[in-house]
Amino acid sequence: MTWQEEAYDLFKKGLSVRKIGKRLNVAKSTVADYLKPFRDLPLNDAKVLVFDIETAPMEAYVWNLYPKFISTNQLKQSWTVLTWSAKWLDSPTMMNASVDPSAPRDDFDVVEELWQLFDEADIVVAHNGDKFDVKRMNTRFLLLGLPEPSPYRSIDTLKIAKRKFSFASNRLDYISKVTGGEGKLSHEGFGMWEKCLQGDAEALQNMQDYNDVDVLELERVYKILRSWDHHHPNLGAFSKEEIVCPVCSSGDVTPTGKFYMTQTQQYPTFRCGGCGKISRSRNSSSVANPKKQGLIPSK
Repeated sequence: MTWQEEAYDLFKKGLSVRKIGKRLNVAKSTVADYLKPFRDLPLNDAKVLVFDIETAPMEAYVWNLYPKFISTNQLKQSWTVLTWSAKWLDSPTMMNASVDPSAPRDDFDVVEELWQLFDEADIVVAHNGDKFDVKRMNTRFLLLGLPEPSPYRSIDTLKIAKRKFSFASNRLDYISKVTGGEGKLSHEGFGMWEKCLQGDAEALQNMQDYNDVDVLELERVYKILRSWDHHHPNLGAFSKEEIVCPVCSSGDVTPTGKFYMTQTQQYPTFRCGGCGKISRSRNSSSVANPKKQGLIPSK
């Protein structure tokens, strides 16, 4: 079997480019170039990346357990990335990467791999992503000498939850469970992070498994919440079809017989049979004919 055939088999099993290159003793860039045509693409026209990261904690010198302020000269080690998991929306393939147990604070390779996905994505989805995951990755990109990724839009499921609902908790684990999901994978707590920093390969694998489940639950929660999001990017802009749902790209849209009203105009509205989203025609008309300009999310 050639290394290319082995690389493809490992890729189908979900191994990252870095891990494949290491296992086959082939340069990571060579593996990436070979696998690029086979990369699993999303089922819709927009490339929507659902992702989550796990980071190592900061280490600092303190004099008591309740410090009000820790100055930077007390900081021994800043945070770094331990693992990440990601998948293209509706794709069956989970992509992930974790640091080498022998150097758990060296995150360049794993950060670079996630940068490649960010650079390909049209939209990224994360829970609390705008405040945490996206900013954290931007920080590592910058500090590790990677350029800004190509432009993309960000969808934060935490913001959707806060804007549109009143859940008892806005944590992903809770929203997952109350909407019929399994929730996050249980783990031993901070001890798992501590073991990862000590180079425990089993703990790192547990962390990766935990990360993978987070992404699966995040994707499910996002697909439940997205039809309520009035700030959702218009996926119709990525579609080659004349009329599709602006949130999920489904062509199964039917007139509701009702109108979205402004101070001066009325716009026919449509409901998506896929995600349930209500959208409106770009044309103000008493006739339900959105095909001239497509659909946009209603407010």
